[in-house]
Amino acid sequence: ASWIGDLHTKRGEYGNAVASYRRAARDGETVDRLLKLARAAAQAGLHAQAVRALEKAQRLQGGNNPKIKAQIKAAREKMLGTVLGR
Repeated sequence: ASWIGDLHTKRGEYGNAVASYRRAARDGETVDRLLKLARAAAQAGLHAQAVRALEKAQRLQGGNNPKIKAQIKAAREKMLGTVLGR
């Protein structure tokens, strides 16, 4: 179902992409699926969900991927900004 999420993403249908990537991740969590879920969630304004997906991806990578770590930090900042109304 990951390819369906890709199709929704290309169309700018981020909410539908999130649902498709979430289903794909339930079928088997991979770093790629979780990163796609995180990107779609961020685009949809679902920053908390993006953070959770990124944290899972980081754990699958052994907890030490600096690129994912930076993405987590950025997603948390966006989440906080949304909560604070920035």
